[in-house]
Amino acid sequence: PEQEDIDGFLPPRKPLPFILDVNNPLTHSNMAYPNQTMEFRYRLQKAMERAMRVIMEVDEEYGRLTGRKYGGLLDCYRCEDADLGVIVMGSSAGDAKEAIDKLRDEGYKPGVIRIRVFRPFPREELREICRRFKAIAVIDRDLSPGLGGILYTETLTSLYDLKNRPIVQNYIAGLGGRDISVNDFKLIVRELYRNIEEGVEITPIRWIGIEGVNYEFKN
Repeated sequence: PEQEDIDGFLPPRKPLPFILDVNNPLTHSNMAYPNQTMEFRYRLQKAMERAMRVIMEVDEEYGRLTGRKYGGLLDCYRCEDADLGVIVMGSSAGDAKEAIDKLRDEGYKPGVIRIRVFRPFPREELREICRRFKAIAVIDRDLSPGLGGILYTETLTSLYDLKNRPIVQNYIAGLGGRDISVNDFKLIVRELYRNIEEGVEITPIRWIGIEGVNYEFKN
């Protein structure tokens, strides 16, 4: 897009008043006292709920202006006929898509869902896509110690009351910036397909790429 188009799309810049000005005193990061906390959190929740609509509207508007749309809250890759989903965030999506293309050539039918907005979490959009999958691999590059991946937890909660809920397996990988390769994604998807076919019980967490630990992935 041309610079003037972008300048017209963006609102005027309003510098934040971080400089101390004795003639215009402001409060930053003010404390919420107990008698105000409920109202603050209520307003925060309502703002998040409204943000979902705004994000979608802005994505549509930007698409009309530039011809580029980014999917709003999430985007899907080859999900139309997929029977297994791989849910990722961030730069991992590129390698996941490449792996899915190669697996499609082998006869598998996976798709990739990239979560673009974590808060507010796209619960309804995710449910609509995932209801047709038989299994889902959630790839987390984070960890809530003692529980598991944060993206996995949000996904499982969102799908909990779905009729015929798909199997959801959590994979922890790429912590500290460690690479997740295309081959890692291929092994993950092949393993999940095989576990479904063989009726293997899903483990709480599968760790990928730990030095000195061999999960004996089978191609």
